[in-house]
Amino acid sequence: MTLVQNGTIITGFYGTAVESTQGAAGNSPPGLVMSRSVGDPHGTFAWIVNYSRSTSAWTAQCVICGGHVELHTTWVYRQKVDGCDDRWLAARVGEDTFTRYPQTATGPLHGHL
Repeated sequence: MTLVQNGTIITGFYGTAVESTQGAAGNSPPGLVMSRSVGDPHGTFAWIVNYSRSTSAWTAQCVICGGHVELHTTWVYRQKVDGCDDRWLAARVGEDTFTRYPQTATGPLHGHL
């Protein structure tokens, strides 16, 4: 993930590091982050990524935790299904924390900015 803040506009790119199988996300370009912060450097923003058979959306806030910048997110994932019997697996919700430093795998899955 790459983020750049220019005044109240945040732009950048997001590419997945997690796939169910190699190439499952397809060949779509990484997601484009475009958001308007409300004049607060630690305000909230969002981004959406369309993959070949699914779409994910994140809401995020950048906060200082223990002297480090962390990006705390909540995500929603929706996968294309072929019929009603498969819909129970089509939607998922979770949280990620992105940092600029390596993390240990002791807690929930985390990413890196």
